[in-house]
Amino acid sequence: MEGGPNIQETEDSSSSSSEEPHPGCVYSCCNPRGTLHRFVALIFMCFLGFGSYFCYDNPAALEDHIKKDLHLDTTHYAMLYSMYSWPNVVLCFLGGFLIDRVFGIRLGTSLYMGLTLLGQVLFAGGVLFDHFWVMCAGRFVFG
Repeated sequence: MEGGPNIQETEDSSSSSSEEPHPGCVYSCCNPRGTLHRFVALIFMCFLGFGSYFCYDNPAALEDHIKKDLHLDTTHYAMLYSMYSWPNVVLCFLGGFLIDRVFGIRLGTSLYMGLTLLGQVLFAGGVLFDHFWVMCAGRFVFG
């Protein structure tokens, strides 16, 4: 026949195949169409939001130590939150376009996670080595 095999022949040959799905927990967790896999992905997406807000408020817990160790006044300390907020003025519009039209949800989530990690690592490195400009750069990338 032109156009390939008959649909009924394909269904019959696939049902007689000896390869049955593995009913174990590992298989259902790794199968992207499985319910367990979707719930695990949802849990990790929720942790991504939790981690983002935790990193956002991280300087508040370290305020006294940062001011004392780096000899900063309140204006310079508040710049850490400003450096987080300034990119969001533009990126809220640009980010929505990039997620919807260019990257998609999966790649966009991975990029968001990577930028969150990179920004927090830069901020932690700035705190570790007492470099305020590295801390500001980390907050900018994180934002």
